[in-house]
Amino acid sequence: MKRHLLVVLGMVTLVFSSIAVAQTQEEVISSFEKQVDKFQKFFSSKPKFLEKQSYKGSPTSYIFFYNRFDSCNISYDIQKTDSLISPYMGYINVRYRASESMNCGDFIGLHEKQQFTTLDLARQKRGDESCYIEVMDITYGAKFVFAFQKKKWVYKEVINTYSNKPSPLFSTAFGIATAPKLYVEDNDFWKKLIE
Repeated sequence: MKRHLLVVLGMVTLVFSSIAVAQTQEEVISSFEKQVDKFQKFFSSKPKFLEKQSYKGSPTSYIFFYNRFDSCNISYDIQKTDSLISPYMGYINVRYRASESMNCGDFIGLHEKQQFTTLDLARQKRGDESCYIEVMDITYGAKFVFAFQKKKWVYKEVINTYSNKPSPLFSTAFGIATAPKLYVEDNDFWKKLIE
């Protein structure tokens, strides 16, 4: 009788453990889908990123232009790990086409296209849609990497999916300047994407 009771108690414990794991996984998925929704809303607005680069030929030694993210397609995945610190990793893949404000400017520079030599000139044309042209006929890709730590998703890095290296464009948007791109405070609204 005692043996049967132990077997039954063991089975009950196993069932409740399985239910708890299933609930935890559902909570993990649900919380990551909120992050994915944030990406969907953000990129569906065709956000713009102000790019600043050192450029020797410019009279100010800098060039400025906007990147606009068009036709974005977002997918995601979550993977279980063996880590006790980060038991899950989440990935948001963004495939996009981009236009740049190289149809306007006071200087011919990068790619033999127009750019601006000052921040103020670039800002004045930010909303002028006639300035934006698709410079390259290519679909770009970026993978945003998150780790589930202490019951929340923590941004880790963004990878260019073609080079499999950190993305200078997105890293700079998040305040981590990567040559040749330089930090511009106009892009601080991008940081909300990974908070």
